[in-house]
Parts: sequence; structure tokens; C-alpha cells
Amino acid sequence: EAAQPGAAWVREERAALALRTQDWREALALAAPKAPKAQLALAAARQESDIAQAAELERQAFEADHAFSPAVIAYAKRLASAGSQRKARGVLEQGWAAAPHPDLAEAYLKDEADPLERVKMAETLVQANRNHPESRLLLARTALAAGLTGRARQELEALVQDGTADARAYLLLVELEQVEHGESAVARAAEARWLRAATAAPSEPRWRCGHCGKLHAQWVPVCDGCGTAGEVSWQPGPAQLVQRV
Repeated sequence: EAAQPGAAWVREERAALALRTQDWREALALAAPKAPKAQLALAAARQESDIAQAAELERQAFEADHAFSPAVIAYAKRLASAGSQRKARGVLEQGWAAAPHPDLAEAYLKDEADPLERVKMAETLVQANRNHPESRLLLARTALAAGLTGRARQELEALVQDGTADARAYLLLVELEQVEHGESAVARAAEARWLRAATAAPSEPRWRCGHCGKLHAQWVPVCDGCGTAGEVSWQPGPAQLVQRV
């Protein structure tokens, strides 16, 4: 390309065309070194009708970015469906170590129904990123479901103290007060306090288009609100009013 200055321009134009036409395999092949290859590879995998090719693209997506949770989950699901449960769990653990995400936890725990076993599994999942807010939230949620209220409070109050609690943490504290104190005056006072805090706290993170701001239930390569490719990402939520029903 250095010998042929026009070659780089042609490649860039072809890559731009591939994005516009949603030809993800072509876009991946032409991607610049700093392009989001994990997203392109996963989008290509979703278009691929050949199972082996789709599996390879999912592997490429995971290897390109362990912090991109949709790729982590897709690859883990592929491994699990092939009977490699241990490898699938390992992939999810790597994803959590890189960038904790609630969907990783859901995939990791989905086949375990016993509340105490879910706590143990959650501890295994988060051990490489133990103090991340999502790790504390997961441990609090699983502990509360298992009746381990002291453990749940420890995790939630740590979030409050270090300033990383979002609305989810405060609403879990409301639930915790109900479990520990029932309908007592103490519980009602504590619930009111945590609900006020939830009102001022950031809402939970969501998939959001960086171009138009539209929220998405899951990651998509193209925003269906504005048609822009590559702009949907996992973003912290703004503060919002949380009303008691």
C-alpha cells in the first residue's frame, strides 16, 4: 500500500461499503488494525449459515476482545453445546476478569438451581475481579436469595461506602431490609432511606447507541433507531427517579 497510495483509499472505501451494506465478513476482512474486530466477527457469525464457520467467527470474536460480553457468551454457548462445559465456564470466567457484565453471570449460573451452590459458583466467577461493583452486586444478589443476609449486606454496604452503588444496589438494600425486619417501623424507615438514595443514584447500565441514544435490550451491530453501525455499547445509566409502587 505504501508503493500504491491509492490502494489504502480503495480498501477504506470497500470497508465503508461493507459496513453500509452490513456485509460483516467483508468488513472484518478489510478492518483496520484498530477496528472493533470482536463486534465485526460476532456480527459475521450471526449471518453465517455454516455451523463450523459461525463457530470459528465466534472464537475470533472472543479472542479479539475478552471484554466484549456478547462475544464471550456466544463462544461459551457454542462450547457448551459441543459438550465442553468446563471450557465454556472458563471462557465466561475470562470474560468476567476482563469486564464483568450481568449477562455473563446469567450464563454462568443458569443451570444451577440450588441457592447455596449459586453463591459458590458466583464466588468462583468473580474471584479474578473480586472488588468490581458488578462482582459485589452478583454476590449480594445470590447471597440474599440464599438467605445469607449478613453476607449480602456486607457487599452492598461496601458499594455504598466506596461510591459505586447504582439504583440496583439500593433496591437490593430495600429488599434486604424487608427480609431482615419485615414490616416493622425500622424496616420502613430503612426502606425509605434506600429508596431516596436509589432516586439519586445512576440507573443500571444498558446497551445504548452512542449516536442517537436509543436503548437496546441486547447488543446489535446496527442501531435500529438511527441506522448507525458500531455505535451500540454497554454504558452506565444516568440518574433517574425510582418510584415506590
